[in-house]
Amino acid sequence: MLARLVAHLRPLGPAGAAASAPAEEGGDTTPWWDGPVGTKRTYLHPVPGADAWAPGRGLPTLVVRGDRPGPTLLVTAGVHGDEYEPMAAIQRVFGELQPAELAGTVVMVSCCNVDAYLSQSREAQVDGANLARVFPGSAEGTLTERVRAPAPSPAP
Repeated sequence: MLARLVAHLRPLGPAGAAASAPAEEGGDTTPWWDGPVGTKRTYLHPVPGADAWAPGRGLPTLVVRGDRPGPTLLVTAGVHGDEYEPMAAIQRVFGELQPAELAGTVVMVSCCNVDAYLSQSREAQVDGANLARVFPGSAEGTLTERVRAPAPSPAP
């Protein structure tokens, strides 16, 4: 399932250059808080920025919205692109959760550092940054800083 969720991503070519800039992908981009109640779905959470990298580095996000209202739990994996077990665990948990048995929402980001995943390393290849060492992030910064930037949230 991880392969399906990151199939839209393209690795960098020789010397870190992309053969061609990642293209904007179609598909569901509805934020996790706007999805229908009682459903399971996946979408690519956008990374801020207008450069060629942002569209191809959306975060694979899995959402289970229970049939009843309740709290929201966020689970993340893939902060380091070479740590595959947590990514696989999220896939397994997503497969087992059933909306009818859940009160609230479970949001799981199966790969937070897509660029590092594509290069199978701890650091993003495009900027050499380690997502675990970038705080607090910046919506106008490097790719890694933009991934770490505060995510939008639902209106109160």
